[in-house]
Amino acid sequence: MTKAALVLLMIGCSHAPEARVKPPAAPATPAQAADQSLPPAAGLPRTIPRDPRYYAPREAPDPLACRDDKDCISDTIVDAKAGCCVVESDPMPQTWAWHAWVTEHRMSPSCDDAKCQPVAVPDNLPRACLLEARCQAGRCDTRCETGDTGVK
Repeated sequence: MTKAALVLLMIGCSHAPEARVKPPAAPATPAQAADQSLPPAAGLPRTIPRDPRYYAPREAPDPLACRDDKDCISDTIVDAKAGCCVVESDPMPQTWAWHAWVTEHRMSPSCDDAKCQPVAVPDNLPRACLLEARCQAGRCDTRCETGDTGVK
């Protein structure tokens, strides 16, 4: 058999329908695909009294209400009074929905006149557990153990 015939035979075999690997079934619609991979955009309704550490007026999504780990992140939070200034460098659990909402709020005219103080840079990095947000009993939390401040 010649080289050309061998190459054609290999190509023909590798392109046979039974040799192809079928991709996983895709969701029926793009909206279903988004629902499977993204956290809720509007957040979830408040189910418990508001946490006083978070800026959360009525129009804001609940900063901590979640369904899955993918709904939660850990990042700095803003002052609870006006929601315009980052108040400390320690990461806190929060939902993606609230994080996006408060970011938009900080860029709005509501914060144009805010006089934010510089935030001190910590001497040590926070423990990894503070940066690993998860959804536990419907509330965003960190992976730190109870009583662990998360500081090295």
